[in-house]
Amino acid sequence: MKLIQTAFKSRIASYRVHSENRYSDYNMFFESIKNKVIHLLSEVIKIHNAVKVIMELFGRYILQTQKIVNNKSFNTANKVIDSAADLNDVFYVFVDLMTTQMSEFEKRDSGWELQFIMYVEINLNKFCAFGGSSYKKLPSFIEKKKGIVNVHNQDQCCFLWAIISALHPVRERTLDVSSYPQFSTVVDIEGMTFPVNLRDISKFELRNNISINVHTLESNFENDKIVYRVVGPLYYSQKKLHICTYQFAANNQ
Repeated sequence: MKLIQTAFKSRIASYRVHSENRYSDYNMFFESIKNKVIHLLSEVIKIHNAVKVIMELFGRYILQTQKIVNNKSFNTANKVIDSAADLNDVFYVFVDLMTTQMSEFEKRDSGWELQFIMYVEINLNKFCAFGGSSYKKLPSFIEKKKGIVNVHNQDQCCFLWAIISALHPVRERTLDVSSYPQFSTVVDIEGMTFPVNLRDISKFELRNNISINVHTLESNFENDKIVYRVVGPLYYSQKKLHICTYQFAANNQ
């Protein structure tokens, strides 16, 4: 498996999956890469909860009458996959879509004959569902350190709950919204919209006499495992007052 494109705009990543052998038989090829694909999807869903997936099958063809060799590809539409999906079933749905296109191409009297299947490209895109909670579960290795308060809010104001939890720390039930004062009684948010935009943070600082730094937790799938990196600051306060650090998972947005 090879990473061929990293995160860009709505794209999480693109991977190219090869078989260890050269096959001209669809079933043999897909069975040879099945475990790799399911493992990849499983690891990505652990990070993003839900993703949009496109698969594209590439084959090497020959036009015998003219002795021309060319590569042809057959792709699927976007399919949303979440943690509730049966990845084995999902895999075969994609297989059916790609092999049906390939078979139809070969039956059109085009003269092209399949020499061998080259690889499958898997494009993973962000999926942002409407509504729901803005709370994002942290990776287990961060949760175990108990160094970050990740309030379990059910609105779009995770930024504000992070600020309130820093200004009004509690010893018990640190993750519960009910443990903290309502943010509207503590900070001035008039005219602001949420989820907050980075460009509005300086306005928030000025109104509330507070300093904020923003970092992001970036996640990638490398060498068959999830790798996390702290990136930033995306926003660094120019004010030297009470400092709150707000951290979010970039690839979960």
